[in-house]
Amino acid sequence: GFAAGAEVRRETFEDDRDARLDGTITYRDVVTGINYGTDLMGASAAPDVKAHRTVSSAFVEFALPVVSDEMGVPLVKSLDFQLAARDEYYSDFGNVLKAKLAGAWGVVDALKVRASWSQSFRAPNLAQFYSAGTQVSNTRTDFAACRLNGTTCAGVSTLEVRAGNQELLPENAYTVSAGIVFQPHASITLTADYWSLKERGVIGIEGAQNQILFDYLLRQSGQSNPNVVRLAPVGTQVVGDLSFVQDNYFNLGPRELAGFDFGASYEIR
Repeated sequence: GFAAGAEVRRETFEDDRDARLDGTITYRDVVTGINYGTDLMGASAAPDVKAHRTVSSAFVEFALPVVSDEMGVPLVKSLDFQLAARDEYYSDFGNVLKAKLAGAWGVVDALKVRASWSQSFRAPNLAQFYSAGTQVSNTRTDFAACRLNGTTCAGVSTLEVRAGNQELLPENAYTVSAGIVFQPHASITLTADYWSLKERGVIGIEGAQNQILFDYLLRQSGQSNPNVVRLAPVGTQVVGDLSFVQDNYFNLGPRELAGFDFGASYEIR
């Protein structure tokens, strides 16, 4: 068996916020003189986002029967393989090519052994790729400031800016599975499968508290984390107060998952 196909699609994304939320209409506290990026109490500014991409793809798949029941091979009622590949090109970050190999060995009428190996990916969505930045405020502890300035370490309201990253790469994964299918009767099917998923480049954010801790670590060797933006030191301060933390999306480290799946089915008329 053989199958092939091609596809072209256009993906669009538009997030149009209200003028009081997207920074068009802001608020100034006449008592404190503080300017807020939004005119809604308790809401952080969320700018409008508009983006699009074009994706073209092609796939090919082969179904390869190697041994059939008619051949009379001992302990091999059937032996079948599947070989497939898919290629996708994204207009904003490039090309991705993935493959799959699977096989099924029919030992006897009631028993089949199956296994597969495949590659997969998840493209960054348009918000993760193009978002101009959303501001949120959370309570964080600035360890660099309190420990290097000799003050009490306590949680303070910290502005965090989360934006898209056009340097993102797709998440990549490898999946391996193997199992058996036992069918003692035409109406009864029992299955048991093991699977393992290994991902690389998982898309996410580091988190403002982790960014701040990393800044403290670097400052002990005379460096600093550029994502932690500070005001100039005042008076006896060694380290200035936090202005904001830039916490953009990026490709994180690996993630591995594994497990077993068991199934039982009984068909009735």
